[in-house]
Amino acid sequence: MAKTLVVYYSRTGNTRQIGQELASALGADAEELRDGQDRRSPMGYLKSGLEARRHSPARLQPLVHDPATYDLLVVGTPIWVSTVSTPVRTFLERYVTPEQKVAWFCTYGLEGEKYPERAFQAMTQAAGLTPLATLSVRTQDVAGKHREAVAEYAARLSRRLEAGRQKG
Repeated sequence: MAKTLVVYYSRTGNTRQIGQELASALGADAEELRDGQDRRSPMGYLKSGLEARRHSPARLQPLVHDPATYDLLVVGTPIWVSTVSTPVRTFLERYVTPEQKVAWFCTYGLEGEKYPERAFQAMTQAAGLTPLATLSVRTQDVAGKHREAVAEYAARLSRRLEAGRQKG
């Protein structure tokens, strides 16, 4: 298995839960992005949406892991106003290199698959890389219904990495 880092931002804990489960399933290190902002309050929620819509950069706190030392970055975000969260966008723009492989995951509260697809497109644009796989989990499914999808996603990533090694 490639050296893997699962990176995520979580405002309410849903994306954190998925990220930690993915790191465990993949035998990967995990990195939670922090920007020092209080985003849990109603005002923080509104500010987060406004920043996401404007593509405002976040002031990320120093990372524990060096993303450049990993072959695969599995990056997760909550969806804010139909797009990627500002801490994750900032991470993708600053830390992802063209030599790395990437995969995306997200959590979202609204119905409809268009919201994850929009967020994944924004992540792809910010990183300049196409993901090996994507996973979207509705917030109401984080209470337990998501585990099978997380396991299938981890297995799909493992298969794609192995197939890439056999070609190379």
